[in-house]
Amino acid sequence: MNMSNDDELISEWQAVQHEIASKVHILDDEKGEDQVGPFPASSLNGAADDDNNEDCAKSISTGSGGSERFYSLPLNVNGGKNDLYGGVDVSFAPAPTDDCDGQSTSISSSNKGDDMAVAVYVIIRRKDTTGRSTTTASPPIDISSKSSNNKKNNRKELERPQPHDDILSRNYELVYSDYIRYELTVPYVSTYLAFREIDPLQKLVRRQLEQYPQYTPRAILVDGNGILHPRRAGIACFLGVRTGIPTIGVGKKLCCVEEDWSSVEAEDRICMGLNEAAGLVASVLPADAGVQRTDEDGALLVGKQKDMLIVDNKTLRFDCRSSPNSDECTPCPTESVAKLVPFCSGYTVYLQSSSGNVLGAVLVGHGGKSGHRRGIASAKPIYISVGHETSLQTAIRLCAELSDFRIPEPVRVADLFGRKLIREDVSSKRIACRTAEKGST
Repeated sequence: MNMSNDDELISEWQAVQHEIASKVHILDDEKGEDQVGPFPASSLNGAADDDNNEDCAKSISTGSGGSERFYSLPLNVNGGKNDLYGGVDVSFAPAPTDDCDGQSTSISSSNKGDDMAVAVYVIIRRKDTTGRSTTTASPPIDISSKSSNNKKNNRKELERPQPHDDILSRNYELVYSDYIRYELTVPYVSTYLAFREIDPLQKLVRRQLEQYPQYTPRAILVDGNGILHPRRAGIACFLGVRTGIPTIGVGKKLCCVEEDWSSVEAEDRICMGLNEAAGLVASVLPADAGVQRTDEDGALLVGKQKDMLIVDNKTLRFDCRSSPNSDECTPCPTESVAKLVPFCSGYTVYLQSSSGNVLGAVLVGHGGKSGHRRGIASAKPIYISVGHETSLQTAIRLCAELSDFRIPEPVRVADLFGRKLIREDVSSKRIACRTAEKGST
Protein backbone atom coordinates (compact mmCIF):
# COMPACT_ATOMS: atom_id res chain seq x y z
CA MET A 1 0.00 0.00 0.00
CA ASN A 2 1.07 3.57 -0.71
CA MET A 3 1.57 5.07 2.73
CA SER A 4 0.19 8.43 1.66
CA ASN A 5 -3.11 6.81 0.71
CA ASP A 6 -3.38 4.37 3.61
CA ASP A 7 -5.60 6.47 5.86
CA GLU A 8 -7.91 7.47 3.05
CA LEU A 9 -8.34 3.89 1.84
CA ILE A 10 -8.93 2.52 5.35
CA SER A 11 -11.52 5.23 6.05
CA GLU A 12 -13.27 4.38 2.80
CA TRP A 13 -13.30 0.67 3.62
CA GLN A 14 -14.57 1.28 7.15
CA ALA A 15 -17.47 3.30 5.79
CA VAL A 16 -18.41 0.41 3.51
CA GLN A 17 -18.14 -2.08 6.38
CA HIS A 18 -20.37 0.03 8.62
CA GLU A 19 -22.92 0.24 5.80
CA ILE A 20 -22.88 -3.54 5.34
CA ALA A 21 -23.18 -4.10 9.10
CA SER A 22 -26.22 -1.81 9.23
CA LYS A 23 -27.97 -3.92 6.59
CA VAL A 24 -27.29 -7.33 8.14
CA HIS A 25 -30.52 -9.03 9.27
CA ILE A 26 -30.13 -11.51 12.11
CA LEU A 27 -33.12 -13.73 12.83
CA ASP A 28 -34.07 -14.54 16.40
CA ASP A 29 -33.50 -17.98 17.83
CA GLU A 30 -37.01 -19.24 18.44
CA LYS A 31 -37.81 -22.65 19.83
CA GLY A 32 -39.54 -24.98 17.44
CA GLU A 33 -38.54 -23.06 14.28
CA ASP A 34 -35.85 -23.54 11.72
CA GLN A 35 -34.61 -20.02 11.22
CA VAL A 36 -33.31 -19.51 7.69
CA GLY A 37 -34.85 -17.16 5.18
CA PRO A 38 -36.11 -15.59 3.13
CA PHE A 39 -35.30 -17.67 0.07
CA PRO A 40 -37.12 -18.76 -3.12
CA ALA A 41 -40.09 -21.09 -2.69
CA SER A 42 -38.40 -23.62 -4.97
CA SER A 43 -35.78 -24.20 -2.30
CA LEU A 44 -38.34 -24.98 0.39
CA ASN A 45 -38.99 -28.50 -0.91
CA GLY A 46 -36.69 -30.08 1.62
CA ALA A 47 -38.00 -28.38 4.75
CA ALA A 48 -38.13 -30.60 7.79
CA ASP A 49 -41.34 -32.56 8.18
CA ASP A 50 -43.81 -30.92 10.52
CA ASP A 51 -44.48 -34.17 12.29
CA ASN A 52 -40.80 -34.46 13.13
CA ASN A 53 -40.30 -30.91 14.34
CA GLU A 54 -39.13 -31.48 17.88
CA ASP A 55 -36.67 -28.63 17.68
CA CYS A 56 -37.09 -27.26 21.17
CA ALA A 57 -33.83 -27.09 23.07
CA LYS A 58 -33.98 -29.02 26.34
CA SER A 59 -31.90 -28.71 29.45
CA ILE A 60 -29.74 -31.69 30.33
CA SER A 61 -30.79 -32.98 33.69
CA THR A 62 -29.19 -35.25 36.21
CA GLY A 63 -32.68 -36.19 37.30
CA SER A 64 -32.69 -33.82 40.26
CA GLY A 65 -34.30 -30.67 38.94
CA GLY A 66 -32.30 -30.02 35.78
CA SER A 67 -29.19 -28.07 34.99
CA GLU A 68 -28.78 -24.45 33.96
CA ARG A 69 -25.28 -24.97 32.58
CA PHE A 70 -25.90 -27.32 29.64
CA TYR A 71 -28.78 -28.11 27.36
CA SER A 72 -29.31 -30.25 24.26
CA LEU A 73 -30.06 -28.92 20.79
CA PRO A 74 -31.71 -31.49 18.46
CA LEU A 75 -30.39 -31.86 14.93
CA ASN A 76 -31.88 -32.98 11.65
CA VAL A 77 -29.06 -35.22 10.52
CA ASN A 78 -30.57 -35.72 7.05
CA GLY A 79 -30.21 -31.99 6.49
CA GLY A 80 -33.58 -31.80 4.71
CA LYS A 81 -34.25 -34.34 1.98
CA ASN A 82 -33.92 -32.03 -1.01
CA ASP A 83 -32.27 -28.97 0.50
CA LEU A 84 -29.48 -27.38 -1.46
CA TYR A 85 -26.55 -25.75 0.33
CA GLY A 86 -23.92 -23.52 -1.20
CA GLY A 87 -20.28 -23.12 -0.28
CA VAL A 88 -17.80 -20.43 -1.33
CA ASP A 89 -14.06 -20.06 -0.88
CA VAL A 90 -11.12 -18.18 -2.37
CA SER A 91 -7.75 -19.91 -2.81
CA PHE A 92 -4.53 -17.98 -3.40
CA ALA A 93 -1.57 -18.91 -5.55
CA PRO A 94 1.87 -19.05 -3.92
CA ALA A 95 3.97 -15.95 -4.47
CA PRO A 96 6.01 -16.28 -7.69
CA THR A 97 9.80 -16.58 -7.75
CA ASP A 98 12.41 -16.03 -10.46
CA ASP A 99 13.40 -19.68 -10.42
CA CYS A 100 11.10 -22.19 -12.13
CA ASP A 101 11.84 -24.74 -9.42
CA GLY A 102 11.63 -22.19 -6.63
CA GLN A 103 7.87 -21.86 -6.50
CA SER A 104 6.16 -23.16 -3.42
CA THR A 105 3.79 -26.06 -3.92
CA SER A 106 1.69 -25.12 -0.90
CA ILE A 107 -1.53 -23.27 -1.54
CA SER A 108 -1.87 -20.06 0.41
CA SER A 109 -4.89 -19.33 2.56
CA SER A 110 -3.22 -16.44 4.36
CA ASN A 111 -4.23 -13.88 1.75
CA LYS A 112 -0.70 -12.41 1.90
CA GLY A 113 1.82 -11.76 -0.83
CA ASP A 114 -0.06 -13.46 -3.65
CA ASP A 115 -0.99 -12.04 -7.06
CA MET A 116 -3.47 -14.63 -8.38
CA ALA A 117 -6.52 -16.25 -6.85
CA VAL A 118 -9.47 -18.45 -7.74
CA ALA A 119 -12.97 -17.95 -6.31
CA VAL A 120 -15.16 -21.08 -6.13
CA TYR A 121 -18.90 -21.53 -5.67
CA VAL A 122 -20.44 -25.00 -5.29
CA ILE A 123 -23.92 -26.23 -4.47
CA ILE A 124 -24.43 -29.68 -2.98
CA ARG A 125 -27.17 -31.80 -1.48
CA ARG A 126 -27.18 -34.79 0.82
CA LYS A 127 -27.87 -38.28 -0.47
CA ASP A 128 -30.37 -40.45 1.33
CA THR A 129 -29.30 -43.09 3.84
CA THR A 130 -28.81 -45.65 1.06
CA GLY A 131 -26.28 -43.44 -0.69
CA ARG A 132 -28.64 -42.64 -3.59
CA SER A 133 -29.55 -39.18 -4.77
CA THR A 134 -32.56 -37.80 -2.92
CA THR A 135 -34.12 -36.61 -6.21
CA THR A 136 -33.85 -37.37 -9.87
CA ALA A 137 -31.41 -34.74 -11.06
CA SER A 138 -29.49 -33.81 -14.17
CA PRO A 139 -25.70 -34.15 -14.18
CA PRO A 140 -23.96 -31.44 -12.15
CA ILE A 141 -23.76 -28.11 -13.92
CA ASP A 142 -20.41 -26.38 -14.31
CA ILE A 143 -21.47 -22.94 -15.48
CA SER A 144 -17.84 -21.89 -15.89
CA SER A 145 -17.78 -24.11 -18.99
CA LYS A 146 -20.56 -22.06 -20.55
CA SER A 147 -19.13 -18.61 -19.97
CA SER A 148 -17.63 -18.08 -23.43
CA ASN A 149 -19.39 -17.40 -26.73
CA ASN A 150 -16.36 -18.37 -28.75
CA LYS A 151 -16.70 -22.00 -29.93
CA LYS A 152 -12.98 -22.67 -29.78
CA ASN A 153 -12.69 -21.24 -26.30
CA ASN A 154 -15.88 -22.98 -25.31
CA ARG A 155 -14.37 -26.33 -26.28
CA LYS A 156 -11.45 -25.61 -23.97
CA GLU A 157 -13.78 -24.49 -21.21
CA LEU A 158 -15.65 -27.80 -21.40
CA GLU A 159 -12.41 -29.50 -20.42
CA ARG A 160 -12.06 -27.43 -17.26
CA PRO A 161 -12.17 -29.52 -14.09
CA GLN A 162 -15.07 -29.96 -11.70
CA PRO A 163 -15.15 -31.26 -8.14
CA HIS A 164 -15.14 -35.04 -8.30
CA ASP A 165 -15.71 -37.94 -5.94
CA ASP A 166 -12.17 -37.67 -4.63
CA ILE A 167 -13.16 -34.34 -3.06
CA LEU A 168 -16.84 -34.76 -2.26
CA SER A 169 -17.93 -36.85 0.73
CA ARG A 170 -19.77 -40.00 -0.29
CA ASN A 171 -22.81 -38.72 1.60
CA TYR A 172 -23.30 -35.77 -0.77
CA GLU A 173 -23.74 -35.08 -4.46
CA LEU A 174 -22.64 -32.06 -6.47
CA VAL A 175 -25.47 -30.09 -8.07
CA TYR A 176 -23.65 -27.03 -9.41
CA SER A 177 -20.16 -25.56 -9.61
CA ASP A 178 -18.58 -22.39 -10.91
CA TYR A 179 -15.29 -20.58 -10.45
CA ILE A 180 -13.42 -17.46 -11.51
CA ARG A 181 -9.69 -16.98 -11.75
CA TYR A 182 -8.70 -13.40 -11.08
CA GLU A 183 -5.73 -11.15 -10.44
CA LEU A 184 -5.39 -9.61 -7.00
CA THR A 185 -5.33 -5.83 -7.14
CA VAL A 186 -6.54 -5.04 -3.62
CA PRO A 187 -3.77 -4.95 -0.98
CA TYR A 188 -3.74 -7.29 2.01
CA VAL A 189 -4.89 -5.54 5.18
CA SER A 190 -5.97 -7.54 8.23
CA THR A 191 -9.74 -7.32 9.01
CA TYR A 192 -10.40 -5.89 5.53
CA LEU A 193 -10.01 -9.16 3.61
CA ALA A 194 -13.55 -9.04 2.24
CA PHE A 195 -12.46 -6.38 -0.21
CA ARG A 196 -10.09 -8.90 -1.86
CA GLU A 197 -12.79 -11.55 -2.26
CA ILE A 198 -16.28 -10.08 -2.51
CA ASP A 199 -16.35 -9.03 -6.18
CA PRO A 200 -15.69 -12.47 -7.74
CA LEU A 201 -17.82 -14.27 -5.14
CA GLN A 202 -20.69 -11.88 -5.72
CA LYS A 203 -20.36 -12.36 -9.48
CA LEU A 204 -20.47 -16.15 -9.09
CA VAL A 205 -23.63 -16.12 -6.98
CA ARG A 206 -25.42 -13.60 -9.18
CA ARG A 207 -24.57 -15.65 -12.26
CA GLN A 208 -26.22 -18.69 -10.70
CA LEU A 209 -29.26 -16.66 -9.62
CA GLU A 210 -29.73 -15.29 -13.13
CA GLN A 211 -29.04 -18.40 -15.19
CA TYR A 212 -29.98 -21.28 -12.85
CA PRO A 213 -32.41 -19.89 -10.24
CA GLN A 214 -33.81 -23.40 -9.66
CA TYR A 215 -30.53 -24.28 -7.93
CA THR A 216 -30.62 -21.38 -5.49
CA PRO A 217 -29.37 -22.81 -2.18
CA ARG A 218 -31.18 -22.59 1.11
CA ALA A 219 -28.07 -20.96 2.56
CA ILE A 220 -24.46 -20.31 1.54
CA LEU A 221 -21.69 -21.29 3.94
CA VAL A 222 -18.73 -18.97 3.59
CA ASP A 223 -15.09 -19.68 4.36
CA GLY A 224 -14.67 -16.65 6.62
CA ASN A 225 -16.55 -14.73 9.28
CA GLY A 226 -19.91 -13.05 9.50
CA ILE A 227 -20.59 -10.64 12.36
CA LEU A 228 -17.72 -12.23 14.29
CA HIS A 229 -15.58 -9.32 13.13
CA PRO A 230 -14.25 -6.09 14.69
CA ARG A 231 -16.78 -4.03 12.72
CA ARG A 232 -19.43 -6.79 12.49
CA ALA A 233 -18.91 -7.05 8.74
CA GLY A 234 -17.00 -10.14 7.64
CA ILE A 235 -17.08 -11.61 4.14
CA ALA A 236 -20.23 -13.66 4.93
CA CYS A 237 -22.08 -10.41 5.74
CA PHE A 238 -20.94 -8.81 2.49
CA LEU A 239 -22.07 -11.77 0.39
CA GLY A 240 -25.42 -12.12 2.15
CA VAL A 241 -26.33 -8.44 2.03
CA ARG A 242 -25.31 -8.06 -1.62
CA THR A 243 -27.02 -11.21 -2.92
CA GLY A 244 -29.99 -11.53 -0.57
CA ILE A 245 -29.24 -15.20 0.15
CA PRO A 246 -28.88 -16.36 3.79
CA THR A 247 -25.20 -16.74 4.64
CA ILE A 248 -23.22 -18.33 7.47
CA GLY A 249 -19.62 -17.56 8.35
CA VAL A 250 -17.37 -20.53 9.07
CA GLY A 251 -13.98 -19.55 10.51
CA LYS A 252 -11.12 -21.99 10.93
CA LYS A 253 -9.40 -19.67 13.41
CA LEU A 254 -10.80 -17.33 16.04
CA CYS A 255 -11.11 -13.76 14.81
CA CYS A 256 -10.07 -11.68 17.82
CA VAL A 257 -12.65 -8.92 17.47
CA GLU A 258 -11.68 -7.12 20.68
CA GLU A 259 -8.37 -6.28 22.29
CA ASP A 260 -9.00 -8.65 25.22
CA TRP A 261 -9.67 -11.63 22.98
CA SER A 262 -7.00 -14.32 22.88
CA SER A 263 -7.08 -17.40 20.66
CA VAL A 264 -4.82 -19.26 23.10
CA GLU A 265 -7.08 -18.50 26.05
CA ALA A 266 -10.12 -19.34 23.97
CA GLU A 267 -8.75 -22.79 23.17
CA ASP A 268 -7.96 -23.42 26.85
CA ARG A 269 -11.43 -22.38 27.97
CA ILE A 270 -13.09 -24.39 25.21
CA CYS A 271 -11.17 -27.45 26.40
CA MET A 272 -12.30 -26.83 29.99
CA GLY A 273 -15.96 -26.51 29.01
CA LEU A 274 -15.75 -29.51 26.72
CA ASN A 275 -14.28 -31.58 29.54
CA GLU A 276 -17.06 -30.53 31.93
CA ALA A 277 -19.70 -31.43 29.34
CA ALA A 278 -18.09 -34.83 28.86
CA GLY A 279 -18.08 -35.33 32.62
CA LEU A 280 -21.76 -34.49 32.77
CA VAL A 281 -22.57 -37.01 30.08
CA ALA A 282 -20.70 -39.70 32.01
CA SER A 283 -22.42 -38.80 35.28
CA VAL A 284 -25.99 -38.95 33.96
CA LEU A 285 -25.55 -41.75 31.46
CA PRO A 286 -28.17 -44.44 32.06
CA ALA A 287 -27.04 -48.03 32.23
CA ASP A 288 -28.93 -48.95 29.04
CA ALA A 289 -27.44 -46.01 27.15
CA GLY A 290 -29.52 -46.59 24.04
CA VAL A 291 -32.79 -45.05 25.19
CA GLN A 292 -33.84 -41.41 25.33
CA ARG A 293 -35.16 -40.51 28.79
CA THR A 294 -36.69 -37.46 30.42
CA ASP A 295 -37.11 -36.51 34.05
CA GLU A 296 -40.42 -35.60 35.73
CA ASP A 297 -40.22 -32.08 34.29
CA GLY A 298 -39.61 -33.31 30.76
CA ALA A 299 -35.92 -32.34 30.68
CA LEU A 300 -33.84 -34.60 28.48
CA LEU A 301 -31.65 -37.12 30.22
CA VAL A 302 -28.53 -37.81 28.20
CA GLY A 303 -28.60 -41.14 26.44
CA LYS A 304 -27.38 -42.39 23.09
CA GLN A 305 -28.55 -39.25 21.29
CA LYS A 306 -26.26 -38.75 18.31
CA ASP A 307 -28.78 -36.37 16.76
CA MET A 308 -28.13 -33.51 19.15
CA LEU A 309 -25.54 -30.99 20.27
CA ILE A 310 -24.62 -30.15 23.84
CA VAL A 311 -24.80 -26.39 24.30
CA ASP A 312 -22.86 -24.66 27.08
CA ASN A 313 -24.71 -21.72 28.61
CA LYS A 314 -21.48 -20.42 30.12
CA THR A 315 -20.49 -18.11 27.27
CA LEU A 316 -16.91 -17.24 26.43
CA ARG A 317 -16.50 -13.61 27.47
CA PHE A 318 -12.91 -12.50 27.68
CA ASP A 319 -13.43 -9.46 29.90
CA CYS A 320 -14.90 -11.75 32.57
CA ARG A 321 -12.06 -14.03 33.52
CA SER A 322 -12.06 -16.34 36.48
CA SER A 323 -8.95 -16.49 38.63
CA PRO A 324 -6.53 -19.00 37.10
CA ASN A 325 -5.67 -22.09 39.07
CA SER A 326 -1.96 -22.75 38.63
CA ASP A 327 -2.44 -26.39 39.65
CA GLU A 328 -5.10 -27.00 37.02
CA CYS A 329 -3.99 -28.50 33.72
CA THR A 330 -5.89 -27.92 30.50
CA PRO A 331 -7.76 -31.14 29.65
CA CYS A 332 -6.93 -32.98 26.44
CA PRO A 333 -9.64 -32.10 23.90
CA THR A 334 -9.21 -35.39 22.05
CA GLU A 335 -10.02 -37.38 25.18
CA SER A 336 -13.04 -35.20 26.02
CA VAL A 337 -14.38 -35.48 22.48
CA ALA A 338 -13.95 -39.26 22.59
CA LYS A 339 -16.19 -39.36 25.68
CA LEU A 340 -18.90 -37.31 23.96
CA VAL A 341 -18.91 -38.92 20.52
CA PRO A 342 -21.09 -41.96 21.35
CA PHE A 343 -23.86 -39.76 22.70
CA CYS A 344 -24.01 -36.49 20.74
CA SER A 345 -22.84 -34.74 17.56
CA GLY A 346 -20.74 -32.08 19.22
CA TYR A 347 -20.31 -29.38 21.84
CA THR A 348 -20.96 -25.69 21.29
CA VAL A 349 -20.44 -22.53 23.35
CA TYR A 350 -21.30 -18.92 22.49
CA LEU A 351 -18.78 -16.11 22.02
CA GLN A 352 -19.80 -12.88 23.74
CA SER A 353 -18.42 -9.35 23.37
CA SER A 354 -17.59 -7.08 26.30
CA SER A 355 -20.87 -5.25 25.66
CA GLY A 356 -22.80 -8.51 26.14
CA ASN A 357 -23.63 -9.17 22.48
CA VAL A 358 -23.32 -12.75 21.25
CA LEU A 359 -21.23 -12.60 18.08
CA GLY A 360 -20.78 -16.26 17.26
CA ALA A 361 -20.22 -19.74 18.58
CA VAL A 362 -17.60 -22.43 18.83
CA LEU A 363 -18.38 -25.93 17.53
CA VAL A 364 -16.17 -28.90 18.39
CA GLY A 365 -16.64 -32.67 18.59
CA HIS A 366 -18.54 -32.68 15.28
CA GLY A 367 -17.85 -34.53 12.02
CA GLY A 368 -16.47 -38.06 11.86
CA LYS A 369 -19.21 -39.22 9.48
CA SER A 370 -17.19 -40.22 6.43
CA GLY A 371 -13.81 -41.20 5.04
CA HIS A 372 -10.87 -42.68 6.88
CA ARG A 373 -11.77 -40.63 9.99
CA ARG A 374 -15.28 -42.07 10.22
CA GLY A 375 -16.26 -42.24 13.87
CA ILE A 376 -13.47 -39.82 14.88
CA ALA A 377 -15.03 -36.44 15.64
CA SER A 378 -12.99 -33.27 15.31
CA ALA A 379 -11.09 -32.09 18.38
CA LYS A 380 -10.28 -28.85 16.55
CA PRO A 381 -13.06 -26.24 16.75
CA ILE A 382 -14.62 -24.10 14.07
CA TYR A 383 -16.03 -20.62 14.71
CA ILE A 384 -19.53 -19.96 13.43
CA SER A 385 -21.29 -16.63 12.98
CA VAL A 386 -24.35 -15.22 11.25
CA GLY A 387 -23.71 -13.61 7.89
CA HIS A 388 -27.22 -12.52 6.91
CA GLU A 389 -30.86 -13.66 7.13
CA THR A 390 -30.42 -16.50 9.60
CA SER A 391 -30.20 -17.08 13.33
CA LEU A 392 -27.10 -18.21 15.20
CA GLN A 393 -28.79 -21.35 16.50
CA THR A 394 -29.73 -22.35 12.96
CA ALA A 395 -26.22 -21.57 11.75
CA ILE A 396 -24.79 -23.88 14.42
CA ARG A 397 -27.26 -26.62 13.56
CA LEU A 398 -26.55 -26.48 9.84
CA CYS A 399 -22.79 -26.52 10.37
CA ALA A 400 -23.10 -29.59 12.60
CA GLU A 401 -25.53 -31.34 10.26
CA LEU A 402 -23.40 -30.65 7.17
CA SER A 403 -20.07 -31.68 8.71
CA ASP A 404 -18.86 -35.10 7.69
CA PHE A 405 -15.40 -33.82 8.56
CA ARG A 406 -14.23 -30.85 10.63
CA ILE A 407 -15.24 -28.28 7.98
CA PRO A 408 -18.90 -28.26 6.81
CA GLU A 409 -19.10 -30.01 3.45
CA PRO A 410 -20.09 -27.04 1.23
CA VAL A 411 -17.08 -25.01 2.41
CA ARG A 412 -14.76 -28.03 2.43
CA VAL A 413 -15.59 -28.89 -1.20
CA ALA A 414 -15.19 -25.28 -2.34
CA ASP A 415 -11.85 -25.05 -0.52
CA LEU A 416 -10.44 -28.33 -1.89
CA PHE A 417 -11.64 -27.58 -5.41
CA GLY A 418 -10.03 -24.14 -5.32
CA ARG A 419 -6.74 -25.61 -4.09
CA LYS A 420 -6.88 -28.21 -6.85
CA LEU A 421 -7.31 -25.49 -9.49
CA ILE A 422 -4.40 -23.49 -8.07
CA ARG A 423 -2.13 -26.55 -8.05
CA GLU A 424 -2.96 -27.18 -11.69
CA ASP A 425 -2.19 -23.55 -12.53
CA VAL A 426 1.16 -23.74 -10.72
CA SER A 427 2.01 -26.99 -12.49
CA SER A 428 1.13 -25.51 -15.91
CA LYS A 429 3.30 -22.47 -15.25
CA ARG A 430 6.22 -24.67 -14.27
CA ILE A 431 5.91 -26.70 -17.46
CA ALA A 432 5.73 -23.52 -19.55
CA CYS A 433 8.71 -22.07 -17.71
CA ARG A 434 10.86 -25.18 -18.22
CA THR A 435 9.84 -25.39 -21.88
CA ALA A 436 10.89 -21.79 -22.38
CA GLU A 437 14.22 -22.47 -20.67
CA LYS A 438 14.92 -25.48 -22.90
CA GLY A 439 14.05 -23.47 -25.97
CA SER A 440 16.56 -20.75 -25.06
CA THR A 441 19.47 -23.20 -24.60
